[in-house]
Amino acid sequence: MVRVAMRAATASLGVLAAFSLLAGLWRSAEAAVVVAGLRVFGVGGVDRVGDQIVGRSGPSLFLANIGPLCSSAGVVLLLGLLAVSTSRGEPRMRARAFARAALTVIVCNLVRIAATVAVGVRNGPLALEHFHDSAATAFAVMFLVVGFGVFVQALPISEGRAVPAPVPLRRVRP
Repeated sequence: MVRVAMRAATASLGVLAAFSLLAGLWRSAEAAVVVAGLRVFGVGGVDRVGDQIVGRSGPSLFLANIGPLCSSAGVVLLLGLLAVSTSRGEPRMRARAFARAALTVIVCNLVRIAATVAVGVRNGPLALEHFHDSAATAFAVMFLVVGFGVFVQALPISEGRAVPAPVPLRRVRP
């Protein structure tokens, strides 16, 4: 028990340090991927400046800032903390669970940011704000729960015991 607590404390400090060091780079990378994705899908009038996306909606411009709370960096690091600090499952199994959950969260967050910016380009900055505060936030909560579910589903039910495969039922004739 003490070993698990020490591992969790060390991992927590590592997560805080990693977030401090990587948050800006991560957000810039997310902005670059979103702008490239929007261009691939034919959404024009978007450009990137660091971790900010500049969009054009008709004659007006808007600025979409990918802040620390809008980025998937914190969630991915917290999933990593869970993977390191849990004692269930082998390290390889926990690493696979982390990779699946992190990929789910990253892809869904990129889709959320792109959808928000696309709404802003098409309908203006006010629509971007309303979409971000309603539908995009609900989607964020949903994909966080799904990402956590993907992580937990990949782990065994109890220490050292994997989930048994279902046994096919045989039809018994009287």
